[in-house]
Amino acid sequence: MGLFKFFIAALLCLVLIIIVATLFIALSGSAEIGVRMRQRLAARVKELPFYRMLQRRKIDPDYYLGQTPTTSLEQEIKNCEACPNSRQCEETLSQPEVGKTDYTFCPNDPAISEIEEKEAQQK
Repeated sequence: MGLFKFFIAALLCLVLIIIVATLFIALSGSAEIGVRMRQRLAARVKELPFYRMLQRRKIDPDYYLGQTPTTSLEQEIKNCEACPNSRQCEETLSQPEVGKTDYTFCPNDPAISEIEEKEAQQK
C-alpha cells in the first residue's frame, strides 16, 4: 500500500509540474505579445498630432504610453485619426504656447487632462 501512495503522489506532482510549466509558457508568450502591441501603438502615436499634443502639454509620451491601457490607446489613436478639428489642432500645435491654451477642441482632451491631473497630484 505504501508503494501505491508513493506512485499516486509522484503522479500528482508530475501533473502539477506540467500544469505550472504550461501556464508559465502561456503567460510569457502573452507578455511578449503585449510588449509588441505597445510598440506598434507607440509607433502609430508618434506619427499623429496626438504625440505633439502630449509633448505640448508637457506629458512624456513614453510615460503616457506606459500608463494608458492598450484599449484606451487604440481609441485615442482612432479619435486623433478621425478628428473633426484637425485644422485647429495643427494651427494650435504650430504656434508658440502663450499662456493657458484651450485644448477642449481635442477629442482626447479628457484622457490627456486626466494624466495631467495625476502628474500634478504626484508632485
